[in-house]
Amino acid sequence: MQDITLLGALGIGTIIGALIAGLVSYFTTRIQINARRHEARINRLIEAREKVLIPLREAVSKSLELSNNALTMTVRMGEANKSGADAKEFREEIQLWEEVSEKSSQASSNLEILRGQISDSKLDQFIQEAISAQREESTELVRIVHRAHQPENWTKEAFDVIMNDREEILKRLRSKLLIVNKRIEELLSGEPSD
Repeated sequence: MQDITLLGALGIGTIIGALIAGLVSYFTTRIQINARRHEARINRLIEAREKVLIPLREAVSKSLELSNNALTMTVRMGEANKSGADAKEFREEIQLWEEVSEKSSQASSNLEILRGQISDSKLDQFIQEAISAQREESTELVRIVHRAHQPENWTKEAFDVIMNDREEILKRLRSKLLIVNKRIEELLSGEPSD
């Protein structure tokens, strides 16, 4: 009788051990499946975001660059008009200004189209801050370009000061672009949108 009891206890222990091993295996498998699903969801999200965020990053930079170029060309055109440039030279300045202005308008339109496709309010805010900073700095940039066209500033020392002032403006704009690019990288790494 003792043998039967011992065999019964061993059988029950084996069944309980197998049940525990089965449960551990089941939960481990579920955790792994959920982790794979989460990883696949993040990968699909990143792939979907890449289609908008990578062109957006380029569009922000290009829009600000072309906007600055248009401002520079506006000053050049004004200076050519003031200096009494011959008609051919003035027409060339106007043509250059028109080309740059058209490119700037196209870049701004492209940027707005891409901004309409993003779902992250933080990124949109950072882009708006970069655009606002560019608008704020544009007045100073025009002054710098205007100073560069003045004959009294055609010395090496004066030109160095002008270039340093211009570089400071561009550095402030780059700091805003850096914030935009950092947020884009965060979103491309799978961070949730705001």
